[in-house]
Amino acid sequence: MKKFFIALMASVALVGCGKGDDNDKGIQEGAFPKKTTITYPNSNRSSIATYNIQNGKLLSTTITEYENGVQTGTAQIIKAEYLGDRITQVKYGQPSAENYAIEDYVYDGQGRVIKETRVEPHRTTEYGDSYTKEYRYEGEQLTKIIKQSVSSTWINGERKKVNRHSESVLAYSGNDIIVNETVTYRDGNGAVVSGTETYTHTGTTTYTVAGGNLIKKIERRQTTEYKYDSNTNPTPLNALLKTTVPDYFLQKSYSKNNLIEEVKSYTDLQGKLVKNITSIELTYNSKGYPTMKKHYTQEGNNVKTLEYIEEFEY
Repeated sequence: MKKFFIALMASVALVGCGKGDDNDKGIQEGAFPKKTTITYPNSNRSSIATYNIQNGKLLSTTITEYENGVQTGTAQIIKAEYLGDRITQVKYGQPSAENYAIEDYVYDGQGRVIKETRVEPHRTTEYGDSYTKEYRYEGEQLTKIIKQSVSSTWINGERKKVNRHSESVLAYSGNDIIVNETVTYRDGNGAVVSGTETYTHTGTTTYTVAGGNLIKKIERRQTTEYKYDSNTNPTPLNALLKTTVPDYFLQKSYSKNNLIEEVKSYTDLQGKLVKNITSIELTYNSKGYPTMKKHYTQEGNNVKTLEYIEEFEY
């Protein structure tokens, strides 16, 4: 179920731009799908997302899920609100639904997001995904991301509710972007809570971006490498909601070309190198945009398996 939800939301997220966008006004005609269908051959599940686009703006997305061809549950509607060309709020689902969520965006004088807030009114524990993010800039570059969310941890042998506070500092060096993250747990006044199981956590992730594509991500215990085709990824052709994702350049879905392979490598406890491979087979239309993506996974020496299929109608 978790894989189903992640793949579904990744395909219909109300975002979509990368570096070097040519269109700064909205959705480019023919470069944004009007309908997306996802099927899961191994579970007989599927989903259909349709997009309401008016005057170059995506106003809403309707997602319907199916099992064995029969609709399951109520269709989920995602609505976006704008002030001029800037999105100010996104609402996910119906107010009475357990997974209802509201995201708000605040901009600076240059039109850059400086604060993002997500609230899930019916999920107030660490099992929800409510958070606040603040973005800091120096010149034209994003240099810091501060995120606070509800969490819990062990304090003196007792599990208590706290705020998880993370600060990510971005440093730029050639094609590399080094992100140093520090995580602490804090009380309602912002003070670091003493006696927490994880008092302070630090980590460094290095991203390599070349030719408009994210090609490598190095973490403490894992390295991920990405390969792309030579065709244009239609997503970066749209200025749609680009500013709501200030760190878009660190995300594979916003790369200039279409992802065809992702290899995650790590060393297991026996000292053996393990590679988990995700490969994507693409079919294109006359413009070179993907109309179908078949996603395969192969974990270690296991058999390559078809996980799901995406189909796009422009």
